[in-house]
Amino acid sequence: MKYCIFTYGCQMNKSDAEKISTKLKEQGHNPVNDAAEADLIVVNFCSVRQSAVHRALAQLDKYKTKQLIAAGCLLPEDQKKIAAKNITIWHPDDYFLILFYAVEHPALSTRHVR
Repeated sequence: MKYCIFTYGCQMNKSDAEKISTKLKEQGHNPVNDAAEADLIVVNFCSVRQSAVHRALAQLDKYKTKQLIAAGCLLPEDQKKIAAKNITIWHPDDYFLILFYAVEHPALSTRHVR
């Protein structure tokens, strides 16, 4: 599977994106720079920065035909907006507990975590 990760927010988001990418590579998945080529798109952001929220939501809307995951520290109101779009939400504490299952079992991609 090909994947693309968008990261908006703080330095912790960048670190988490690297961890997610490493785990996906370990499972044999391939990163791509062009989201149009990706099967999976992870939008990793922090709700503390409103500009990051706007950019992240725009990416989620733009690629709504892809398998999408919203990752990061998200405020409850942002979680509600994303959950209403039927997009999986990963909290940083959950990344490595669910990463394999969400990727290998796309039916779980609508699961709301946390």
